[in-house]
Amino acid sequence: MTKLKIAVYTMAKNESQNISQFCDTTAAADVVVVTDTGSTDKTPELLRERGVNVHEARIMPWRFDTASNVALAHVPEDIDICIKLDLDERLVASSPNTTWREDIERAWKNGTPQLKYEYVWSWMPGQTGKVPGVKFAASHIHARYGFVWQHPGHSALTYTGTNTVPSQFCKLQIHHYATTKTRPDYIPLLELSVKENECPRTLFYLGREYFGHKMYDHAIATLTKYLEHKKSYWNAERAEAMRILGMCFATQQQHPQATQWMIRATAEYRTAREPWYTLMEYMLQIKDWSGAIWAGTKALEITKRDLGYVSQDAGAWSSKLYIFLSVAYASNGQEQKCIETLDAGLEAHTSCNMIQEHALSTGLFEALA
Repeated sequence: MTKLKIAVYTMAKNESQNISQFCDTTAAADVVVVTDTGSTDKTPELLRERGVNVHEARIMPWRFDTASNVALAHVPEDIDICIKLDLDERLVASSPNTTWREDIERAWKNGTPQLKYEYVWSWMPGQTGKVPGVKFAASHIHARYGFVWQHPGHSALTYTGTNTVPSQFCKLQIHHYATTKTRPDYIPLLELSVKENECPRTLFYLGREYFGHKMYDHAIATLTKYLEHKKSYWNAERAEAMRILGMCFATQQQHPQATQWMIRATAEYRTAREPWYTLMEYMLQIKDWSGAIWAGTKALEITKRDLGYVSQDAGAWSSKLYIFLSVAYASNGQEQKCIETLDAGLEAHTSCNMIQEHALSTGLFEALA
C-alpha cells in the first residue's frame, strides 16, 4: 500500500510562545507549512529553525478565508491529506499505544474527502489538559484538493468536489490551549460575511457575536432573521439561536419571551444538555424554584455529551449543575433532595474541585439568601 503523505498547514502571527509545542506535535507529518502574516516577534525565524516551511504574506484587507486559502495554496501538490492546525492546538492520539498519524491512516478510506474528530476547545478550571470543558466535533482534516475556505469571518472549510464518499470519523483528538492574545473584533468581518452571502451560517455567527458584545437588539434582529431563513434547518444551530435569544430577552427583563425561547431551544434539539442548563440558571435567577428543579432534572437525564451541538457549555457538564439544582431544592423546602443532589454531584465529579466551584457560585447563594 502506498504511504499517505500528510501535511499540516496554517497561518500565524506573533506565535513565538507556541512554536516549541506546535513543532513537537506535528513532528510526524511529512511537511509542515506555515504562512506568516506579519509577525514582529521572530515567529518565522523560530519556525524555520525547527524545519518548518515558512511563507510570508500580507493579507490586506484582512480576511480569514483569504488567509486560510493562501496557507492551503502553499501545501505541496503531492500531499494526500491536509490538517489545518493553529499554533495553539495539539494533535492527540487515541491511545498511548498509537500515534495521531496512525489514527488518521486507519480512518482514511479510499476516496475519503474529510475526517471528523473530537475537538477540545477549553478545559475545566484547574484541569487543563485533563478534563475537557467545551468540546465538539470538527473536521479540518481533508484531502489536498476539492476544498476551499469561505467567509471573511468564522470561515468555513467547504467541499467543492463531486465525490459521494461520506466523511469518516477519526479517533484522534485536537486540543486547544488558549493563550493571552487579545481576541479581535469579529463584528466587521461577520457583517461583511452577511453582506457577501446572507445564509444561515453567516447570520448565526453575526447574531452570536452581537450577543457577546451585549448588542442585544442587534442580536435579536439577526437571530430572528436566521430562524426565518428558508435554508435554516440545522436543528442544533437553531436550538442555540433560540437559547441565545432567550438570554437576550432575559438581560432586557422581558421574562415571558426569555422563558419561551429557552423552552423552545430544549424542544428544538432534545439530546443536548446545554439548553436545559441555561433554562435552569434562568429559573434560579427569577426564583422560579419548581421551574429550576424541572430544568435541572431534565439536564441530568442527558448523560452523554452530544458533540453535534454547536456551542458546548462547560458549566452544563461540571458540578455546577448539581450545585445549582441543590440550591433550587433547598429554596423549595426540599432539604433531603438538596442533600441527595450534592451527594450525587460529589460522586460524579470526584476529579473536580467542587469546593472551588462552590466558592465561584457563592454570589448565587447569597442572592438567594
